Amino acid sequence: KVHCSAMRRAVHTALPIAEALGVGCTVLPDVFEIGGIYGLPDGETGVFAPGRGYSAAEISALHPIIDASLLPTEGVWDRGAGKESADQAWARAARVAKWIRDPATRARAEGAMCSQDAPVVVIVTHGDFIDSLVKTLLWGMSGEESRKHAALVTDNCSVTHLCVPFRPRPPG
Repeated sequence: KVHCSAMRRAVHTALPIAEALGVGCTVLPDVFEIGGIYGLPDGETGVFAPGRGYSAAEISALHPIIDASLLPTEGVWDRGAGKESADQAWARAARVAKWIRDPATRARAEGAMCSQDAPVVVIVTHGDFIDSLVKTLLWGMSGEESRKHAALVTDNCSVTHLCVPFRPRPPG
């Protein structure tokens, strides 16, 4: 299965990948680009205006293989949240890392493995979010800590193949 961000460019990139693999495409609400969808800041307050994303219905209508059931059923997928903070973005990366490590996610990989302990999980997302997600997965880093100790550059329109066996951590 292919998973993707609800942002337009990721959905449009994920579709041909899923079609070529002969699998479905699930839109994940937490894998959008750092910052979210937002417009220009208000000239007086400096507050960024919410942008306009697809609704779940609009995303589902793009192609029958798209599953947007994890998105809100009413309104746009980000609920018009506007620009998110760095802490909110790192919290999303931590949630997605937890989801990837979850045994149920690994079981759904349906036998596609890049090693004995590492199922294939395909996620079409964005450069800055990939940076945060990989730092969270590999080193448990977040926010300011990651900027001090690790440099990982992943550009948009790039492919990152990461094969990490996830074994349960010993207690304590």
